[in-house]
Amino acid sequence: MKYIFCLILTIFVFIRCQGDDVNNGGGSGNGVGQNTRAGSSISLTSDTLSGSALSGSQTERGTACSVQLDIYQGSGLCITPLNFIGYANNLVGENSKISDPDIGQARLAGVSGSTDAEGLIFNGAEFNLAEKSSFTGYNELWFNYEHKTEFSHLRLDLSYQKIHFRILDQYVTMMIVASDQPFSESQALDDCSLSAEEKSQSRYTKADLITGLSFKRGDYLFCVRSDSESCDSSEFMWLDSDSGKLVATRPASPRKHQWLVNDPVSCSKEGDRPQISLTGMVFGATLTSPVTLYADWSHGVNSIQYKDGASPLSTSPLSENKENDTDTFEEPYPLYYASIDGVSQEGSRLSQTYDFDLSGMIFIEGLAEGELEDYSTEQLLAKVWTKHDWVFEQKAKTKTVGYSIDQISSATATPSIALSGGTERPD
Repeated sequence: MKYIFCLILTIFVFIRCQGDDVNNGGGSGNGVGQNTRAGSSISLTSDTLSGSALSGSQTERGTACSVQLDIYQGSGLCITPLNFIGYANNLVGENSKISDPDIGQARLAGVSGSTDAEGLIFNGAEFNLAEKSSFTGYNELWFNYEHKTEFSHLRLDLSYQKIHFRILDQYVTMMIVASDQPFSESQALDDCSLSAEEKSQSRYTKADLITGLSFKRGDYLFCVRSDSESCDSSEFMWLDSDSGKLVATRPASPRKHQWLVNDPVSCSKEGDRPQISLTGMVFGATLTSPVTLYADWSHGVNSIQYKDGASPLSTSPLSENKENDTDTFEEPYPLYYASIDGVSQEGSRLSQTYDFDLSGMIFIEGLAEGELEDYSTEQLLAKVWTKHDWVFEQKAKTKTVGYSIDQISSATATPSIALSGGTERPD
């Protein structure tokens, strides 16, 4: 069975994940699988989240729009958010026309699981598109050397997402969560028959990502303020689907992300170690310019070009005369290759920037222009979606399983790839 090494944006963890598979390899020989030099600088940003660049109708009252993704169509009002924050477990480049994940996908940042001795369920950090989040991530682009796949989309797998937007004179933060909290009380752990002592282990007690809140997988939580200040955990409330009201205590029927509910967290034991199976939310974006990005190792058993070499860019192995041999095998490092819009680059240092266009990302289903004032805030919150989650909701209604990245990508992202360092060993 394959394992996915899930990207965590600064610190990393090994968990078993369901869903689309991505080349994971393993990197045998010469320490390639653990090579810390296989990293790159990545920035996620969004120029469209600059409030001064948005008109009042875009950020507050919405404009008439239609949504057509996959086989689903809808009409209503679209609003551009003020911010998008997420806790990412994966960043992947994908070609939407290639169904084989070993060919059509590549991890743009990831890590070998042995870096986390505790085996935590989650161990990452938020990204904030309004603040241009930057981080260093371990990639596995050498698996794409053979295929040289051109990526048409980006995929971010999220443990939670927070979307900040304005409706009329109120500021709303809409949060969707993909796990139970406290995680140590999750039903999934009971499925593995974990004892109270086992549940007290740090991998479970440290799985809670948001301080001061308890919730269930798939819950929508809302914070409504009259100003644009950040919300404290105590300000988030559930929308009671029965009463239509925001309530401070989780009701029997809260508004939920039905796709996540249909795919609950599960637990199974292989030997003495419980394995948690958990899929997150998916945020996809179409690249404005397709990107070809791959890598090879400078030498060694995992290199394609310099497999027999004992030193960078060499095909000469270590001397067979061991008594007189003073040479040692040097640590390999990646050599990157990129092409965008017909411009090719090579280098040992990789920097990636992705600028997301989130224009009209908020979808209020079924409303026409000028109708917002006819509804209360709570009534509007029952109709508000991100476009990608609206598509997942349509799939959930018919219990559809699976998707391709182009079916759920309503945003675009402009890539900027910079390679430097030539063939020299990176710092």
